[in-house]
Amino acid sequence: MCPFLTIYVFYYLAFLDYDSANTGIFYSLVVAVAACYYLLVIFNETWLISTGVFAPQLIYFLWRTGNNMSGTEDNTELIVRSLFCIVIYANIAYTIEKLNKEAFYGKETIERSSIRWLKMFEVFPEGLALVRNG
Repeated sequence: MCPFLTIYVFYYLAFLDYDSANTGIFYSLVVAVAACYYLLVIFNETWLISTGVFAPQLIYFLWRTGNNMSGTEDNTELIVRSLFCIVIYANIAYTIEKLNKEAFYGKETIERSSIRWLKMFEVFPEGLALVRNG
């Protein structure tokens, strides 16, 4: 679901609602990235496919906006900016999918959460004594 909705967001903003004015470009870029991150959080299924769909869409959109704003084709800057955005997107997608799978498989057990709380209370000896002595 996430890859198809991501394609639709970029199709709408890059082709149907594209405005070549500077303010329109920034508005479209902010809306596109925010919508894609929202879709990623809500409809994340497979992080690799979602990233694979996001990457070419973003590269094309950044290339088009850069070409309209500056008129030059500086591929080095485009590659660096695109890789930065794609790495952040992939990292978030992977983390969200990992946390969803851990929650689904029930790896967050009572023992694991109690160990987390004990680590927190080890900083305060009085708090640790209260927890262990009841």
